[in-house]
Amino acid sequence: MYYMAKLRQDPKTGCFEFEGTPQELLSIYDTLKRGTEKTVPLEGTIPHGIEPQRPTTVISTTALSSIASRMRELQQLDARMPTVDQLITYILSKPKFEHDILDVETHFFEKQVNSRKYGRLYRELRTKLENARKSIEASQHGAFERRSARPRNLQVYAFKPINSVLFGQPPQKTS
Repeated sequence: MYYMAKLRQDPKTGCFEFEGTPQELLSIYDTLKRGTEKTVPLEGTIPHGIEPQRPTTVISTTALSSIASRMRELQQLDARMPTVDQLITYILSKPKFEHDILDVETHFFEKQVNSRKYGRLYRELRTKLENARKSIEASQHGAFERRSARPRNLQVYAFKPINSVLFGQPPQKTS
């Protein structure tokens, strides 16, 4: 036996309201959008005689539509997430390997992926960028210098080669 979310229409406002978990609501929305089925089978069974304890949420159809479009947008952006190797190639193509996170976001995602709206994606991109910088520092024998850029106080990274003589052993004095 399957359980389903509930659908009801407010007679005064004419708005439809759904009650159920977000997964159930999205499943119903996708089915209604396709218009192929009259009932929506959902995952999960209820043992006989036990009332399920599940969170319920009342969401209007417009809110449900925006949730579905936001999930699709996140999936599309997630598919565009660059690998560390792609980031390394992109950074190495820049003069002085100079870059900032906004530049990388617009190149790979064609839009800004800020931390408030796209928290997980933004953190994942920052981690991959940090790994790419470390790899470039090791392979190119240098270090990235970070500075603030105007007007948004954005961190800009520029590569500085390190002279290997500085880290070598000092010359021996002859007496």
